[in-house]
Amino acid sequence: AGGGAVTLIATWLRTRATTKTAEIEHAQGVDVALVVRDQTIADTLIGRIKDLDHRCDVLSDEIARVRAEAAECHRNHADCQRETRELEERVVEAEALVEKMRDQIERVEIRLTSTPPGAWQVDEEEMIRLAAERHGREG
Repeated sequence: AGGGAVTLIATWLRTRATTKTAEIEHAQGVDVALVVRDQTIADTLIGRIKDLDHRCDVLSDEIARVRAEAAECHRNHADCQRETRELEERVVEAEALVEKMRDQIERVEIRLTSTPPGAWQVDEEEMIRLAAERHGREG
């Protein structure tokens, strides 16, 4: 049981005291001590206290489980945020690559359309340069 809880001690008094049926007294190390004359009442109180103590243990275990789950969710959220940033960076890189490829396609199209009909000219220097660019991207 956790700190700050009231500890209830039920004790059967065999003597039939002429004083009060139940006395509440403060004892060392005990928040409240309840002295009960009747054994059945004492047993009932002890049973209920044990039941409450068990329920507190179950709740404590559940709280620990929920805290662990929340921590896992927090870690997963941070991982997702990091992965999202990485994916966004890749998208920007891919967009730049697509733009560069479109520019190259346009240049090839312009070159092909500007060539006189029936005269496919091959510019060897341009072919070597394009091959070197492609090799640089792949390597």
